[in-house]
Amino acid sequence: MLPSRPLSSLILISLSACLVVATAWPQEDPPITHMDKKELQKVAGALVDEGKTLEKQGDLDGARDKFLDAEGYVSTKDAIDGLNRIRDEKDKKSEAMLEQAQTDCTVGKPTDCATKLEAALLLGPQKPAALHNNLALSYQKGGDRSNALSHLDALIVATHDEKERMGFAELRTSLVTGTKLSTITPDLHKRIEDFNEAFAKTDNNPASDSQQTASSPSVTLCDRIKELQPGPSANPAVLYNAAKCAEEDGDAATSADLLGQYLRAAPDALDARDVQIHRDSLLALAALPGDTGAEVRAHFAAAARDLDYRRYDRANLEYQAAQQIAPSFALTYWRMGLMAEASANVALARVFLQRFIQLETNTDRKNDAAMHLASLDQWHTSYVENVDEAHDLMADLLTHSMGLDSEGVQRKSKLTKSQSKASAKTKMLLSASETLSGPFVRRQLEQARADLQDATELFPIAPEANEMLALLDLEDNDWPSAYRSFDAVASAGMPVSFYAQLYDSKDNKNIRATKIEIGRDTVRFVYLSSYNPKKRLSEPPAVPAGDDALANLAVSETNPPDMAAESTTISIGDLESVQTSQNFVIMKQRKEQTMLAPVYMVAFTPTEGKTAREFGNEYTRLFVRYLGYENAQLGKEGMTFGEKLKLGYQIYQTGMSIYDAVLTSGLDSYEAFLETRKLVGKLRTDLSSLQRKLADQRRVLEGLQFKAIPTEPVVLAYRDHL
Repeated sequence: MLPSRPLSSLILISLSACLVVATAWPQEDPPITHMDKKELQKVAGALVDEGKTLEKQGDLDGARDKFLDAEGYVSTKDAIDGLNRIRDEKDKKSEAMLEQAQTDCTVGKPTDCATKLEAALLLGPQKPAALHNNLALSYQKGGDRSNALSHLDALIVATHDEKERMGFAELRTSLVTGTKLSTITPDLHKRIEDFNEAFAKTDNNPASDSQQTASSPSVTLCDRIKELQPGPSANPAVLYNAAKCAEEDGDAATSADLLGQYLRAAPDALDARDVQIHRDSLLALAALPGDTGAEVRAHFAAAARDLDYRRYDRANLEYQAAQQIAPSFALTYWRMGLMAEASANVALARVFLQRFIQLETNTDRKNDAAMHLASLDQWHTSYVENVDEAHDLMADLLTHSMGLDSEGVQRKSKLTKSQSKASAKTKMLLSASETLSGPFVRRQLEQARADLQDATELFPIAPEANEMLALLDLEDNDWPSAYRSFDAVASAGMPVSFYAQLYDSKDNKNIRATKIEIGRDTVRFVYLSSYNPKKRLSEPPAVPAGDDALANLAVSETNPPDMAAESTTISIGDLESVQTSQNFVIMKQRKEQTMLAPVYMVAFTPTEGKTAREFGNEYTRLFVRYLGYENAQLGKEGMTFGEKLKLGYQIYQTGMSIYDAVLTSGLDSYEAFLETRKLVGKLRTDLSSLQRKLADQRRVLEGLQFKAIPTEPVVLAYRDHL
């Protein structure tokens, strides 16, 4: 299958290995808001000088941090030039090492080749796809399928061409199963290609339930699998996919039998342990007698379907129903315990896992549950620390970006040449935000992401961490990842949120910095400040919104949205329309119109053309997916001829192409492995135990996932340039 959980830009993967922990804003000097322009330039200049010195000494990472620190005060050409030099130097070194490694790969020294390529990857090249390609090739030649798979996943995420991606997905299945392709008839080849094409579209489309229903083909993936008529001699991937479909049909016995056939057909499969554990669960389900057994299997099947759509709350309800029907069935408590653990609900996880130990008769499974119980408190402590650190970094950036730190102080807002030509309303909305240095913001967000990755590695669907991860993904225009994180938040019963500058037709003299909270049947605007464009003054509300004055950036059951804050709530029935207008979201009621300009910290927000409409459309889709407002009007995403000519400039202005951002971002298994290895030291545990506990969670949250079915051998070729 294609990677299921993209979270961060591949451009940042290698940089994270050498990232120096930094505070949100330099602390040695006076607060940045109390310094005039000359003071800011003086501090920035001194930091740039330090960076140049470190650069001459060959300390590229240290120099990079100094240049970025300088950008935190005021953006200068010297600092930007320094960052560009360091980037070019790193790419140059990686390119040289890539060429050196080619000789080892050519003469049959895959281990030596991989060592040099891994070193090149650690330098942090801007486009590491070639390195991941060659590392997958090297490890495959050396017989290390597991490491080859990790780098192949990274390559899939970084590949733009859909046909090439599908080929890599088929190669992935071959690596996992460890089997060779058998000869297939032209008719079977065509049916497999049809399945793979449908699979690719489904796997790459994280649209809302309503959109998936509207766009789904009349023939489902399981219908296509049935057409392939899996038998004892069938392709292992066909058997595996058929087992998934049988499980979701509630036929646990058939699913278990098909997984048994898969294990016999692929005895060296990398996922053999996962499959065997899942098969044991299905056998336990199949053994439940009578009507009770049939009802429990139906609820487990419904839960499996809900997990396909990341509807964790609904899956939990299905398990609860199964528990009421068969209160002594141990497997239900195991599933509910791990889902509670994954949500960071330590108290509930403890109750379910203890009950599982009481009911379970298998000693090994009892020990697995005891291992989870023993780590709960330590994991939660680490989780809270990481969430707090990420919160501080992100809160500082949002406070500066929305101008909340300059409330009561007259300030000037500098618009770009393109923005200055926009409509009066647009200029008003844009003038309410402060422009921060893109490179500096990205560095701070990288650190916040590293903290949140540590947090979600332990508790994958915890709402606080996922709320902030989703906001980071919005900054990267990485909407598939944002949806995955927001789904976890919504499943926890929390509103899905983003920040915006708000213009209201009833109050057309002020712009309000606002947190937009999208619930299941209401939208709530929580006001953080009011900015008067004519007076150039920003005033706070009478009572700060939430503990952090951001209406609680990270929300959970213990830290819910601040319902006492100054706010306006709109029910879904009061909405006449939600639509995209360029980069804005416009919400219309009978006598009122609200315009939202989403906060975008990493670069200037595009104001016209295809890029602007794509930007606005994604925020509009949030109302479709989470509010259930199905009549939203999206902006046209096609380009006029004139807009095509402007595209290069628009992409530069946005900071990255939205399409490229989706394809080149993700927490692939390579980075996931690095994160897990990092956690070993932090939690003072052994790698094997940690991996087992994380694998338990993953099996419960993901279940069986469709595999691409190989049709012909896919051979990687060595890439000699980045």
